[in-house]
Amino acid sequence: MVRVDYHQADRLMLSSKFHSKLAQQNHKGKSMPTYHVEMMEGRTIEQKKKLVAEITRVSVEVLGGVADSVDVIITDIKRENWATGGKLWSEPRD
Repeated sequence: MVRVDYHQADRLMLSSKFHSKLAQQNHKGKSMPTYHVEMMEGRTIEQKKKLVAEITRVSVEVLGGVADSVDVIITDIKRENWATGGKLWSEPRD
């Protein structure tokens, strides 16, 4: 289970003025995305490297800009902290 949220760099609450200014300089005013990926813990570093490489590659291919301006933030969530349908993922599923 992976959720990706798309945010423009200039609208991202976590970005600093420096980051926004640098991002604009890097791609001549084009706002590149910051992706927030939330997924259950357990993926390897190699899997995460592949994921961020592909997100970056597709973003540049579709949106233009440069790879260095695409940010990906991965948050690993413990199964005990994620619920679907009123049931924690740490509980047995039918």
